[in-house]
Amino acid sequence: MAKLTKEDRFIEKSGIFFESFGYTQMSGRIIGFLMISDNPLQSLKQLTDKLRVAKSTVSTALKPMVNMSLLTKRGIPGSREDYYELNFEMLSIVNKKTEAAVGFQNLIKEAFEHNQKETERSSLLKELIYFYDFFFDEYPKLFDRWEKQKEMLIAEGKL
Repeated sequence: MAKLTKEDRFIEKSGIFFESFGYTQMSGRIIGFLMISDNPLQSLKQLTDKLRVAKSTVSTALKPMVNMSLLTKRGIPGSREDYYELNFEMLSIVNKKTEAAVGFQNLIKEAFEHNQKETERSSLLKELIYFYDFFFDEYPKLFDRWEKQKEMLIAEGKL
C-alpha cells in the first residue's frame, strides 16, 4: 500500500468526520478534497482519479450532495463534462437544513397527536415540539447577529 500524503490523510479524515454525521464516507472524502484542492472546480474524472475509486461510486455520492446544496454542479464552455465545487453559501445550506427541520417538526406534531396518553415518548415528543418552536424563533436572530459580526470582521480586515 502506498504511503498516504498529508493531503490524502486530510481527505480520509474528512470522510470519517462526515460519515459520523450520517453522510457516506465517500461524500466526506469528496468534500475534503474540494476544500483543499488548488482548483475549486473538479470533474467526475478528476474526482475519480484523485480518490482512486470507481466512477459510479463518485457519481452516486455526488447526486445527493448537489440536491442538498453542499455542492454546485457547473458546466464549462467548450467542455462536455460537468464540474463540481463546494457551495460555500452558508445561508443556503442552513436554510435547506432548516426546511428539513420544519418537515421533521410537522412529523413530530403529528406523532404527538397519535400519542395522547401521558407516556415517556409523548413527553419527549412534546419537548421536541417546544424545542423546534424555540429554534425557529431564535434562528432569524442568530443570522442577524452573524451578519453584524461578519461586518465587523470585514472592517477589521479579518475577512
